[in-house]
Amino acid sequence: MRYVSLRKIPLLIIILILYFTIVAEAKPEPLARIESPWAVRELYYINGTLWWRHVVKAYVTRIPFGDVVLWYPVYSDPSSTINITVEYSWTEKHQSAFGIPVYNYYIILGYTGLLEDRWFPTNREVYFAEIPAISKNFRKTYRVKLPEGEGVLVLILALVTWDTEYKEYCFHTCFYIFSTIVGYSSDLDFSKSDYDKALSVVESYENLLKEKEEYSVLAEKFSSEIPMLKEKLADLVKEVDRFNATKQTLLNELNVVNAEYSALKSNASVLENKLSELKLEKKTLLAEISDYRFKTIVFATASVVI
Repeated sequence: MRYVSLRKIPLLIIILILYFTIVAEAKPEPLARIESPWAVRELYYINGTLWWRHVVKAYVTRIPFGDVVLWYPVYSDPSSTINITVEYSWTEKHQSAFGIPVYNYYIILGYTGLLEDRWFPTNREVYFAEIPAISKNFRKTYRVKLPEGEGVLVLILALVTWDTEYKEYCFHTCFYIFSTIVGYSSDLDFSKSDYDKALSVVESYENLLKEKEEYSVLAEKFSSEIPMLKEKLADLVKEVDRFNATKQTLLNELNVVNAEYSALKSNASVLENKLSELKLEKKTLLAEISDYRFKTIVFATASVVI
């Protein structure tokens, strides 16, 4: 048995380390990142589940030939089968390690049991991945059946050579990785309900990011239409100026017409006065003619009588 001193990590710390980045690209961005001199852990939300991307950095006393990248789920139910993806590529920076050529080495990955109450068994080791150290651009997903019980799955990552005499691995470096939480972990005080709560928080932020992305698309669309709208506005301003100029011309013409109308109206008033005078003169003349006619008739009658 191996005893491990591990500080208890509550759910709140796991949630509080989440920080969200606006996603403008198709490539997913990590929700959280924890880095040490020898490894990097990044938390991802992919297809409705949370995943750890665990980068074991190349180091001269560990695995000097290149980084080993592991993808594994944050949580899984007991006795279930999970996917663990391994990525590795030899950088050619180191041609040997511990006096042995690189082509003699293998990188192996397996598990030894579940961490529970600060200890885990080492008497049972199951290996499911074997990668030649000279591999380039290696990437493979393995289906791993979880052991029974609850706790944290303990992975084994080792640099080995094959002992042809004893037909077994000869370990040169070996270290343990605390990976997927299985069922419930008393050391982390983390269970399925806590995982579901964390998922709901992430999903709510994911929805907000999608809405913000939609609004960003609309804002970009509106921004692209601004030059066209400005051009239309400039055309409208020119049209208004043209209308204003036409209006001023019409007003000037109206003033001329009003002046002519006033002059004509004044002339009409004079003519009306003249007409009244002529009517009066006509009436006077008619009266005089009538008087002369009467006198003529009287004189004519008198002449006849005489």
